[in-house]
Amino acid sequence: MPTRGAHGSPVGPVVVADGTVQIGQVDDEEAWSAVCGAVSSDSGCSAWAVVASGECDLDVTIGFADTQHGATTRTELRSVRVRPGTPVFVASVGDELWSGIESAACRSQPAVDEHVATWFATDDPEAAPEECWELGCIGFDVLPSRDCPQADVQFAVYDDYGGLGNPHDLVVPLELHEGTPVTAWASGTESFEGDAVLTRVSCR
Repeated sequence: MPTRGAHGSPVGPVVVADGTVQIGQVDDEEAWSAVCGAVSSDSGCSAWAVVASGECDLDVTIGFADTQHGATTRTELRSVRVRPGTPVFVASVGDELWSGIESAACRSQPAVDEHVATWFATDDPEAAPEECWELGCIGFDVLPSRDCPQADVQFAVYDDYGGLGNPHDLVVPLELHEGTPVTAWASGTESFEGDAVLTRVSCR
């Protein structure tokens, strides 16, 4: 059973991929808000930070539970592109209080990005979640080419408005339905064009 943490009681860093990748929970309130603020809605959210000394696509399995040491109630597989010198922050949404890293492994030649979706900067920034008025957000309209119960949307962010460092990457989950547009929001940005760029939509 993985070591589990929670918002307010974070788990210590997990080192994987022969020491080249380190994953830990984010608990600083400003940083947590920048990662989770635009996606948590009525559910809880845990924020994870990934730091790598190499470049790869990282598959991470996160296990969730209602108690720190109880049975795992749910797992999710996340896909994160990592590279040296740029931390990646991952928002993980769910009602469970506790979560931990169950496994993580690098893939050098990923094939998960083909034909998932196209995207473009939203022309309706006023539709941003209420939290964005305080956090700052940049939105992208995503047009899915297939269904995906949980896609990973990755942004490259080029400002430090949310206290996450400049540059950094942000990964948020998004449910996709073929042909139905949906907007993905990168929070913790000052909403200036170019401060965040959607770089990848993947589905496992």
